[in-house]
Amino acid sequence: VLDWYFQEVYPIIKKVYTAVIPNIWEFVVVKQNEKYITGVQQDSVVKNIYSYNWEYEHVTFHSTTWSVENVPAMRNEPFTSTIYNYTGFVKFLLSVRPVRPDYSEPVFIGWNAFNTLLVAALSSDIDPKDQSWAKKVLKEKLGEHDNNLVFARQIFALVRDHYINTGRGLVSSHYLLKETYESGRGGVTDINLTLILMLRSQNFKADPVVLSTRDNGFTSLAYPNGNYNYTICRLEMAGRIFYLDASDRKIGFGKLPEDCYNGYARVIVKNGYTVNLSADSIRESSQAFATVEYDSVTSDLVLNCSVTMGYYESLDVRHELDKEILAKYVKSIAGIKTPEGTLDSLAFSDLDSLDRPIRFFYRMRLGLLNSTVFYFNPLVKNGLLENPFKSAVRNYPVELPYSFDKTIVLNMNIPDGYEVDEMPKSERATLNVGEGSFDYIIQKNPNSIQLKYVLNIKKANFDPEDYKTLRDFYAEVIKKQAEVIILKKR
Repeated sequence: VLDWYFQEVYPIIKKVYTAVIPNIWEFVVVKQNEKYITGVQQDSVVKNIYSYNWEYEHVTFHSTTWSVENVPAMRNEPFTSTIYNYTGFVKFLLSVRPVRPDYSEPVFIGWNAFNTLLVAALSSDIDPKDQSWAKKVLKEKLGEHDNNLVFARQIFALVRDHYINTGRGLVSSHYLLKETYESGRGGVTDINLTLILMLRSQNFKADPVVLSTRDNGFTSLAYPNGNYNYTICRLEMAGRIFYLDASDRKIGFGKLPEDCYNGYARVIVKNGYTVNLSADSIRESSQAFATVEYDSVTSDLVLNCSVTMGYYESLDVRHELDKEILAKYVKSIAGIKTPEGTLDSLAFSDLDSLDRPIRFFYRMRLGLLNSTVFYFNPLVKNGLLENPFKSAVRNYPVELPYSFDKTIVLNMNIPDGYEVDEMPKSERATLNVGEGSFDYIIQKNPNSIQLKYVLNIKKANFDPEDYKTLRDFYAEVIKKQAEVIILKKR
């Protein structure tokens, strides 16, 4: 029986689909966006079925016809894990098939069978008794240690820095873990099973967790839906739980790539259970502290800024920028002109501290004060540049990668000979009830201007019903960020 996807890139006025299934075959029927199904008609007829080997008499053929009407178009929008999570469909999962007229066999794999299969497949790979080589490697590389968090971090770093990741997949390669370790190459599952094995060899409580990454679609609580494509490690010690992924050479201990936070994952142990890796459970924080001063020698306004990036923003930078190329770029940065001004210097901190966010510092000359009027945006493009929510209507949820807060603090000295002709007013805005806030607090002192900007989004996932308020909130933030301070010569 073919699955029916009834939602497309164009709106659907009306669509009809009929499935005819003999009762000797059984299917689990799964529906998504069922609200658009406006009619269901059922009928049945009794027939005989003749095959090459068998004759099935008095088989009831069940006919079901579904109709949908006024189905909106399904198009990719910003902050969408994968559009297939929300596209309307009717799917048929085979659960029982006939073998002969008097005997049928189950096909559908439930959670118990799925868990048993994975435990059996992984047990020998991650059993220290069967894989004694792992303990020898740790003794050779790290020596003797107490079984504490420091040692667990060292084991994680050893495995992470040893491998070249060759790709994703739920199952490990056909090689033994020892062979993949010796080669230094392995997939995500190979690498993280090696981590689990090494942790277990030191009596740490470490277990595999299988999940589906965001681009691969949601998993289901009801049944194993085949979307699982990634294996990580769950480490439990001293009353704390750490989720680890040693397949990414740029990630720190206790961190997962953001696309692993995709809802329900499964811990593969004898009595397996579900854990929820939700994007709402991670928090991204960034801060920028800036001063603007007048250089009387050059008649320039000079901006000095210190920025602490969010952790996942830092991870993106670590992935994209080679350290040696970055070092050469930093050395040659002086004198480079940007739309905002001329960069004098740029320096980075904590690039190699993978458990911490990156910090950077820069000095920029914003321009000569040789005109009667000077316009200055106090955020210097540290805020949002445009509203990511362009569509007027959205029919499925917004999935931000994480909740976050962004803080910018500015202290600007008013140059001698100038006065503030115009400046933005303070403003506060809220998003729904307790889901976000925006503070733009600015004040003028006799010789300076102080600004504190805080954008705080307290959740990652927003239902379609909240889309308009989210879009309007971002529009208000961006409008405020465009306002400038006007300095006028006395």
